[in-house]
Amino acid sequence: MKELRQERDEIKKRSPEGQKADLFDTVQLNLNEIREYCVLNKRQAWSSFAFGVLAILLGLATLLFGVWQFYKGIPNVTVASIASISGLLIQFIGGTSLFMYRNSLRQGNFYFAHLVQMQDMMLAIKLCTETTDAGKKSALQEKVVEALLKRASSLPPLSASEGV
Repeated sequence: MKELRQERDEIKKRSPEGQKADLFDTVQLNLNEIREYCVLNKRQAWSSFAFGVLAILLGLATLLFGVWQFYKGIPNVTVASIASISGLLIQFIGGTSLFMYRNSLRQGNFYFAHLVQMQDMMLAIKLCTETTDAGKKSALQEKVVEALLKRASSLPPLSASEGV
């Protein structure tokens, strides 16, 4: 994250205040922001997964403790009931965390797709600007603009059902 923030600051320093940033700097800033979202999403997904697995294991242990309390020599129904209910509740919390993990993965895939598209766009723009033949440069720019417009109109939005 620190490296991404430093990169963003360097990009912002390129265009002095009051001046409009050029297209390449704007695209790089957007790319930097999407990469930051990807990093945050990976962390969130890993945390959800680790917590979910830990909660499920803890819930299972608590549930087994409750069953063991019930079946040992002198049954203590109160302790066994509380332990079993607690175990089931912890299992539910673990399952909810794994549900959040699944949604984080979906959102991460969405951001990764945007990251790849943004990198492709930057590569296309860079290749267009480095072309020296004026006729080819104009034709390439038209193709890039057409591709960007086509992609923008065909990209599905991230809906609430996909786990925003």
